Amino acid sequence: TRIIEREYYNYPDAFYWRAWNHYQRTDLPMARADIDSARGARGGYAGTPGFRIKVLILGGMIKYDQKQLDLAEVDLSDAVKMDTLNQQCIARWYYGLVAFSRETWPEAASRFATASTCYRNSANMARKELEAMKTADVDEEFRAMQIIGFQAVIKEDTDQEQASYLNTANCHAMAGDIDKAKEWLAKVPADSVHALMAEQLRKLIGGSMTK
Repeated sequence: TRIIEREYYNYPDAFYWRAWNHYQRTDLPMARADIDSARGARGGYAGTPGFRIKVLILGGMIKYDQKQLDLAEVDLSDAVKMDTLNQQCIARWYYGLVAFSRETWPEAASRFATASTCYRNSANMARKELEAMKTADVDEEFRAMQIIGFQAVIKEDTDQEQASYLNTANCHAMAGDIDKAKEWLAKVPADSVHALMAEQLRKLIGGSMTK
């Protein structure tokens, strides 16, 4: 807030982070007001691609939670288009949630499938960085902190990857494509935190649902 009031060069970023804090506190109106201010900010900092894409993603998340699906769709669609390297996994996850909420099942399945790839790539990158850190010439305390951080990223991304598999399977099942649903369910490992839900869906489509 002090950065915003004094209009420092990075005040657009301050709007973003204040919006993020409001969002974490589930104060959606305040989060929405600040992310809109961040989006409308002017200056060199506000014009960078990295800033624009993170504003679009958070804006889409806020609007999704506010049940404003059309507006969320616009922000998240723009964010996904800007993400040419397929690194903004949360944008693809929420993009899938929008289609899921609209019950456009084939489209939702496609979006969650893309999200699963994004999370898998992110986890694999973190694994490489973890292995490199184990032998890096750095302070041991720093190494330990970095290893903990990489391990946390790997776990979170892997959980989201598997959740994306489950959602993709569910969307295919809702669309009536049971074979595709089973293919995606097979990707959820037995030790996944989503294994129970995957098994429940597997029983459902194997018993009472037909293609």
